[in-house]
Amino acid sequence: MKIRMNILRLLPCALTTVIVFSVSCSDLFGPSISNLTVTVGLDSVSLPLDNSDSFYIDSPQICCSVKLERAHKNTAVTSKWVLTDGELAAGDNPVIYEDTVYLDTDGYAGFTFHPSVRGFARGEYRIDVYIDGKAKASGNFTVQKDATGSLPQIKKFTLRPEVITGGQSSQLCWQVSGATSIRIVPSPGKVETSGEVTITPTTDAVYTLYAVNRSGCSSSTISIKVLPAITGSADLQILDYWNTGNILFYRICNKGTLASPGTFSALYKNGLSVSEDFVGPLSPGEERVESFAGYHFSPRFGSITGSALPEGISDAVNMRICLNQPASCDESDFDNNCFEHNFGPLLSINLLRYISKAEWINSSGALTWPMGMNRSSGWATLGTAVMQDGSFPNALLIYPGTETGSYIQASIGIPYGEPYVLTPITVPFKCKLTYLAGLTSDATGGAGASLMIGIKEGDSIEFLDVVNLKSKGKPEKYEVDLSKLAGRQVELIVRAEAGETLHQGSIAWIDPVLAQDR
Repeated sequence: MKIRMNILRLLPCALTTVIVFSVSCSDLFGPSISNLTVTVGLDSVSLPLDNSDSFYIDSPQICCSVKLERAHKNTAVTSKWVLTDGELAAGDNPVIYEDTVYLDTDGYAGFTFHPSVRGFARGEYRIDVYIDGKAKASGNFTVQKDATGSLPQIKKFTLRPEVITGGQSSQLCWQVSGATSIRIVPSPGKVETSGEVTITPTTDAVYTLYAVNRSGCSSSTISIKVLPAITGSADLQILDYWNTGNILFYRICNKGTLASPGTFSALYKNGLSVSEDFVGPLSPGEERVESFAGYHFSPRFGSITGSALPEGISDAVNMRICLNQPASCDESDFDNNCFEHNFGPLLSINLLRYISKAEWINSSGALTWPMGMNRSSGWATLGTAVMQDGSFPNALLIYPGTETGSYIQASIGIPYGEPYVLTPITVPFKCKLTYLAGLTSDATGGAGASLMIGIKEGDSIEFLDVVNLKSKGKPEKYEVDLSKLAGRQVELIVRAEAGETLHQGSIAWIDPVLAQDR
């Protein structure tokens, strides 16, 4: 329904003017805007913070606040921003920014217009506000430049390197003065006045830096080229080596997909570098026999010459060859570059030979061998371990004590002299400890019982392996690799613990052998 009112008024000059107000019911009773304010910012409920109709091109934002009255559910409030006159104004005054908010009740609607990377365009602007698609209010503001000032200075904007291979990185650096805002497109993250950031583009890219102040915008552009990633690589591998007379030979192969450059191989004797050999380039799949012609290999074994080493020390000579030393060739696998071999008699010691002269302790203190079978403090003895599949004579039987968490422990070395002195064992190259362990068939209780293997250097103890003994009467085989301890002088530690008290039976340690591989 519309209400139409006609008002006639006779003017002195006999001119009759008809003024027609055409007002719809929705205009009288529907949503309306009581005021429009252009401002530098908005608070949490879109109230204007500081009114202004004049801004500079480096303003961080321009906001508009309107007060809505007689709102209904989902009232659509739309603002359209138009540059009507200025350096970038178009003839038909197109909308350069538009935003819509929805209100269910009376209140304030706010809109925020952010600048481009070059700042706001200088000129005259108009804001048109619509309610549910109908024009309701307009406001105006200007954006100006400071003609008296100087443009920002971009002192540095570089990429190093400017050409990379896929997967590689480059360093983006910049330094700017006299700017109130700085942006880099595409963005590498937060941008300060000066900075440096690592970028890893996957394709060719162009980076542009924009520096803005009240006088205008300065910009600089650089580009980076990304070459296709190189797929594949060389992979040098030593297949075998041997001695012929006094010369050591070895066979090398390039298992990779790219040719290798010239490299060096290194020869180590008992861990010490003694020679090197230059290896020429190898094509993918190529094998070649090389040698350390400058090294005279002539080991002398004490067991042969009659000057045998003391007990517990290996008489073998360890020779180790490592390719690509140092790593001058990029390989797909560096773990197959070394190969070692023990020449001569190998060490093999059953540790139970020395168990009666080991240093024994338990939860309460030192113990003396032989021990009485005191169930409260624990005991250890050499005897037969009765298992479901048979008996194991000369096994170490250990009872850790009746208290939950109690333990008994031995430090094993080589005894010399009378009275004897316990001497550490020199761990040989390519050495390991193998043994069987389990609960005897008559064991009851003892859930959580464990056997721990470690080393002792001076007063320091390091445990290398922990075995949880779950089932009784079924010993299992275990192996501890000691290769990384080669050359170190240590006592071996065996420690038995009971998470729950063993009511009867014991923990069995069977055939613990310290041995070298060839």
